[in-house]
Amino acid sequence: MLPFMGLAQNDEPTKQHKFGVGLGYNFNSVMGDTIRPLEVSLRYKLNDKHTFQLYVPFLKSSTSLRSEWPSFHYIQTVFEVKKKAIGVGISYDYVPVSLLFFDFFVGMRAEYASYCYETNIINHNNWFGDRAYDNTFYSKTNDYFAISPNVGVGVKWLGVCFDARFMLSGYFFDKQVDPIVSTEVEYPEEIFESTMDWDKLSESGFKTNWNVVVSASYYF
Repeated sequence: MLPFMGLAQNDEPTKQHKFGVGLGYNFNSVMGDTIRPLEVSLRYKLNDKHTFQLYVPFLKSSTSLRSEWPSFHYIQTVFEVKKKAIGVGISYDYVPVSLLFFDFFVGMRAEYASYCYETNIINHNNWFGDRAYDNTFYSKTNDYFAISPNVGVGVKWLGVCFDARFMLSGYFFDKQVDPIVSTEVEYPEEIFESTMDWDKLSESGFKTNWNVVVSASYYF
């Protein structure tokens, strides 16, 4: 009878450290191999076996390069790249085995994410006194919905926990590409302008992808 009593005690809700906050890093993502968002999370530990999580992956970066050729006609080129992503997800983890400070868990995640990639190339020319300007703008917006079964291991000490999980994601995606080319030439007596808006390209489908996520959390 004592083993059953011990099992019942292990399944009782944990009296301390129920709520937690965390910060994680993705080594890969459904948005692309080179897109590695951070994620902040709010966690709830029902007991030592069951943990629920609400998390938000996000990414924001920008790069700008400038070059100049001061020859008989002056040329200046500016190349800009902007990346941003935001999403929201929920997850559930179950711990079948605990050993000392280690928890071995299996889990499931559901996530929606949106990713935007923009490039902008600007050229300024001064050709024998005539100034010219052209701009090529490229925008790509992707939406994703992913279901990700995963396995992992966590290390806990008091209210601090570090975990790493390996995920295999199946996801639906919808991609939209919008390229625009505009040109402006300024002559001594007039300004010539033209804009070419190419047809938007779209693609949708279903793919699979793998990912590794490491995170640190604190339960209070």
